Amino acid sequence: MGRTAREDDRIDWVFDRLPASGARRGGDPASHAFRQNLTSFVREVVQNANDQRIGAPEVHFRFLELTGDKLESFLAAVRWTGLEPHLKAAADTKGGRQVAQFLADFDHRRRLLVLLIEDRQTYGLTGDELEGDSHFRALCGRPSASIRRSSSGRSPPCIAPCA
Repeated sequence: MGRTAREDDRIDWVFDRLPASGARRGGDPASHAFRQNLTSFVREVVQNANDQRIGAPEVHFRFLELTGDKLESFLAAVRWTGLEPHLKAAADTKGGRQVAQFLADFDHRRRLLVLLIEDRQTYGLTGDELEGDSHFRALCGRPSASIRRSSSGRSPPCIAPCA
């Protein structure tokens, strides 16, 4: 069962607890699939758009710098106060050097550089994050899953913080 539009406007961060064994999980699933560099990232985005094309796909990349009121609105929208403690905990782990560097820079400069990726003429990131087989759920909750086709002509913009 899908969520209402009002519920979809909210972001609730969900962090799974460690299993009783204490075994660590998680990390960046993309690190197991492709090299972490700009060339590979752009190639993967364009390939995904091509795989999900309806017509001639278009992919647009834009950097946005958020400061002042726009930054505060963005932080409120992503519920930064709920996310920040988890980022600080991640920064204190063996592999958390880049997260720690990002947080220190963010605290010092109080600005956020984000990458906006928008595709058109593709099936898009449709569906629910928590229920059913959807493109969005495959991306967010089951990164090794792949859903091949849906029925939209455009993905919603994906905004990700850039270090």
